[in-house]
Amino acid sequence: NPDIYTREFVEAIRRSNQYQRAKMNGLRQLRDSLAEKIAEEFPDLEQSVQGIVERTGGNTKQETGPNA
Repeated sequence: NPDIYTREFVEAIRRSNQYQRAKMNGLRQLRDSLAEKIAEEFPDLEQSVQGIVERTGGNTKQETGPNA
């Protein structure tokens, strides 16, 4: 039955999308956490770390304030 197939296909895609979204969010959090820790431990690398974070779509320090 095409209706059943379509419904199951849509549900499978939705589950896959939720899994991928959670995975991407986890990796973003890991990137931001690592960048913060590296910048704390190696202050001379802070500019390089911020450049990497910006190039990978992350927030810069200036954007993480209370008004961001």
